[in-house]
Amino acid sequence: MSKLHLPASLVVRIQSRGEVCQLADVLIGVKAFARSKNDYSLGPYATSADGLARITRNDLQAEIEAAHDSGLMDYAGIAQCNPIVQLFVWSAEDIRKALSARHNVWSFLLRGERDRWGSTAELLALYDRALVVAENRLAGFVTPVDSNWCQPDQILEHGIDITLGAAA
Repeated sequence: MSKLHLPASLVVRIQSRGEVCQLADVLIGVKAFARSKNDYSLGPYATSADGLARITRNDLQAEIEAAHDSGLMDYAGIAQCNPIVQLFVWSAEDIRKALSARHNVWSFLLRGERDRWGSTAELLALYDRALVVAENRLAGFVTPVDSNWCQPDQILEHGIDITLGAAA
């Protein structure tokens, strides 16, 4: 049974009809499927103005640490997850749920998140911008993409196809 290895780096392209969409603040998530205990949902990882989300191993490790710090679930080690992970675009509903949780439950940064965000306000501002993009530029369901994380120190790049709505 092969184990999951966090890649050295991962670039996720947002694309439509084979062309990169130069669209900032599209949120990318990573779902790692546990063989026992609970799955990991890592992120958000935002695209920059060039339509690329650049994710480092340190970014992934920070979100794993935050998942453990939340205490909500019982997790096995990330290496024990299936090496096939799912990359997905956060929907407007996903972002609304994250905003609600940040306002009502997690009003502070968890361990790990402190390595990625300067403050809770910075993270909330990203969610606010991403919600506008999700509501006004993304149309319909976005099919997740599988990524194989079975080798150490991989440098990976994947595209996720989206359908653009009318510009706001």
